[in-house]
Amino acid sequence: MLDLARVQHYAWADEDYDLCLTVAVVTGQSVAEVVRAYGGDPARTPDVLPFPAAVMEEDEVGSVFLPQVREVEGRVVVIENIGWLGTTGEVATRASMGGEFVCVHWDLNAHSRIVEAVDGQVVATFEPLIEEAPPGVGEVFGQDALNAEMLAWLEQRSGVGFDRAWLTEPAATYRVVL
Repeated sequence: MLDLARVQHYAWADEDYDLCLTVAVVTGQSVAEVVRAYGGDPARTPDVLPFPAAVMEEDEVGSVFLPQVREVEGRVVVIENIGWLGTTGEVATRASMGGEFVCVHWDLNAHSRIVEAVDGQVVATFEPLIEEAPPGVGEVFGQDALNAEMLAWLEQRSGVGFDRAWLTEPAATYRVVL
């Protein structure tokens, strides 16, 4: 069951109608391994950009992604502004090798997605307003505060709370070209 206080803490995520993001928390992997799992090159020096600047050009949508990566409490957090690489089974599988990968996503078209993988196996991938959560996910999501509920679920599942400052603070940003 989701903690109502945690959901209320993230109420801002449903009030910002322009916010479109994917956020994943990874355990059991280094920053370099996670960057590689996303298709980036950890040997290249990343750009350091604030979240609003980490967007692909209009003609690059779907072929270029700009995941922002940071280490938090011994875990790797990846945030994508408009991107959705973290929702793919390929990334979840690679990033979860030897650990866990939990991810939430929502966009401006009212699409949302939850992905969870453990030790190289995707154990859950679903759209919370349409599909029933698989056994073990254990949550029922509603549409009134969906983004807040997903961030609360992510915190409960990963042990890392989403820091709203990540939406303004510069972070290591890798260019991934598919």
